[in-house]
Amino acid sequence: SALEQLVRAAEPAVRGQARAHQAHHGGTVDSVRGTGHPLHISLSHGFTLRHHERKIFLDRLHQEFLQHPPFEVVVTDDVVSYVNRAGTRRFYALRVSGGKDIVVKLIHRVDKIMALFNHDKYHSDPKIHVSIAWSEETHVDEEDDNHKSTVGDEETHAGAKSRAGGEHGVEVTPTGVDCAFKVNAVSCRVGDAVHVIRL
Repeated sequence: SALEQLVRAAEPAVRGQARAHQAHHGGTVDSVRGTGHPLHISLSHGFTLRHHERKIFLDRLHQEFLQHPPFEVVVTDDVVSYVNRAGTRRFYALRVSGGKDIVVKLIHRVDKIMALFNHDKYHSDPKIHVSIAWSEETHVDEEDDNHKSTVGDEETHAGAKSRAGGEHGVEVTPTGVDCAFKVNAVSCRVGDAVHVIRL
């Protein structure tokens, strides 16, 4: 698909950012890995439910999204990276440029449900993206530690003509290529089961 081609084309930018991060922060960056999940846009952090809460949570989720229509999202070749809340992983992602407002509204709907179960909201100012790879975050400096709970504060771009990785780096220039795709489902993993709600 066009989105998979865009992901493959972003690989040099991802590797360049990993090398640049290693050169700037010290420590080591393990080899960059694929996410191991189908391409998706997260609407919440991972969280734990008690067994008796699962059905209630899924019912609420179905109620929130059952009448929501499918919508289009536009993904760019602008590679950004984020550190997870625990400061243990760095995720590399493609920025979403179109459809962000709709995704933010969906996040707010999930946040309402999360509050019913005493779980944290996603982010106050979410940066909508499609994660494509990750690496171990083996060195978290003081600045990273202060910002690791807010995804947008630890954002790195493979911006126009940025040099990544010192003398071993590569020049990374986004080409302005966009890829549009239709979002027609919301999924939720509970244990080993993935529950899908069609939009």
